[in-house]
Amino acid sequence: MYGLFFAALQPLLIGIFDKDVEDEIAESLPALYPPLSRENMYFSAPYIAKWLLDGAVEGACFFFPLIYTVAAHEDVYSKEGWPGGVEEYGLIFFTMIALVADIRVTVTVAYYMVIFAVCMAVEIVVLPAGEFAYTELHNLAGSNWSVHIARKVYGDAKMYIFIFFSIGVFVVYTLATQLYVQMFAPWMNASVAMDAVRRSPFRRLHHIEKERLRREYMERRLMQQLDEVKAKEGAAPA
Repeated sequence: MYGLFFAALQPLLIGIFDKDVEDEIAESLPALYPPLSRENMYFSAPYIAKWLLDGAVEGACFFFPLIYTVAAHEDVYSKEGWPGGVEEYGLIFFTMIALVADIRVTVTVAYYMVIFAVCMAVEIVVLPAGEFAYTELHNLAGSNWSVHIARKVYGDAKMYIFIFFSIGVFVVYTLATQLYVQMFAPWMNASVAMDAVRRSPFRRLHHIEKERLRREYMERRLMQQLDEVKAKEGAAPA
C-alpha cells in the first residue's frame, strides 16, 4: 500500500504542476496533441495501470529482499546483532519508498519552478529529520512503539545499503519503463509531449495573436472611457 500510494503522487503532481499548456492551444489543435488536449496523458486507463504496476513492482522489490535478508536472520544491526521488530523493518521500508517517490517526482516532472525544486530538495532532508523527531519525541503525542528506532537504524550500515539498493531499483526499473514508453509510445509520454508543445510554432503564433487581441481590447476600452468622459462633459450644465 505504501508503494501504491507514493507511486500515485507522480501523475497527480505532474497533472498539477506540469499541465501548463493553455486551453486555447489544446482546443484549437486537438489533432496535433490529442492525448494532451484530452488530458489522457495523466488520467487514462493505461497510465493509471502503469503507475499502479510501478508501485506494486517497486514495493515488492523493496519488501521481499528486506524480509528475506535481515528479517529472515533477525539481524537488522550489524554490530550488536540484535533481532529487529516490525518497527525497524517498517522504518527501513518506509524510508526506501518515500525516498524513491521523491526522486521519481523530481526526475519525471519536466516543468520546474524554483519553489518546487526547493521543496523536492528539502523533502529529502525532512524525511530523516521527521523520522528522528517521531522516534525521539515519543511522548509528544502519546507513546509509540518506535522509541529511538531511527537513531539505532540510521546508526547501522545496513540502512544505507538498503537506501542504495532502492535507488538502484529505481534506476533499473522506473527509468527503464519511462524510456520504453518514450521510445515506443511517445504520444503517451507526458514530458515529450510537453516539450513538443512548448517548442511548437503554433504556441508562438498563439501568444502573438493573444497579445494583439489584448492591445485591441485595451485601446477599445480606452476609447470607451474617453467617450464616456466627453458625454459627461457635454451633458454638464453651463
